[in-house]
Amino acid sequence: MLETLEATPATSPAIDAEADGGDLPNLAKDHYRADDETGGAQQLSHAFRDAAMGMVILDREWKILSANQKLADATGFSIGELTGKPVVSLAAEGQKEEMILGLRNVSKGGVPSYRSERRLIRKDGSALWMRCCVTRLGGPGETCDATPGEAHILVLSEDITAEVAARENLVWRSAHDALTRLPALSGSQRIQADQRHNGSRGGRFAAATSGRAAAGKY
Repeated sequence: MLETLEATPATSPAIDAEADGGDLPNLAKDHYRADDETGGAQQLSHAFRDAAMGMVILDREWKILSANQKLADATGFSIGELTGKPVVSLAAEGQKEEMILGLRNVSKGGVPSYRSERRLIRKDGSALWMRCCVTRLGGPGETCDATPGEAHILVLSEDITAEVAARENLVWRSAHDALTRLPALSGSQRIQADQRHNGSRGGRFAAATSGRAAAGKY
C-alpha cells in the first residue's frame, strides 16, 4: 500500500518518566520542567499507558523502547516481548522496505512526520492492518548521531483490519456478479454479449419466419 508523507510542524515533546510496563521513557531531560513540577509527566505517562490507540517509542535503531497495552493487545505480543524488538520485524513481507524508507526519511529530517497504512503480522501469524502516524522527537536542529538507545520516534497506530477487509470486500463485490459470483463483465464486454445475444435471437427469428413462409402459413 502506498505511503503518504505529510509534512507537519516539528515538535519537541519531552517528559521524564520510567520506561516500565508501558510507561513513557525518558525523552529529553531539559524540556517541560514545569510539567514535572505540576505532575504533568505522570499524567502523560498515564495517557500513554491507557491510550485508546497503540503507541510505541523507538530509539535511533528503530527498536522499541516502550509500547502501551493497546499495541500489545493488537499484535498479540506482551509489552515485555515488544520491548527491544526492531519495529520493522513486525511488518509483513512486502511492507518492510516501505517502512524502512519512511523511518529513514523521518530520522534524517526529510519530513517531521508521516502517515501510512501498514500490514503487520501478529504473534499468531495472522495479518493486522494498522494506520500509523510516525513523528520524530527532538528539536529541528538535533543531529541524527546522538546517543544510541535514546528515544527518537513516536508512532501512533490504529487497528484498521476490519476497515481494510470491508474495503476489499466492496472492491470484490463491484468486480463480480451478485448472483453467479463470477467476474463481472466490463462495459465493452456487456455490449459484445448483448450483440451476440440479440444476433442469435434475430437469427432464430429469421429462420422461423422463413420456415413459416415456405409452409404457406403467411
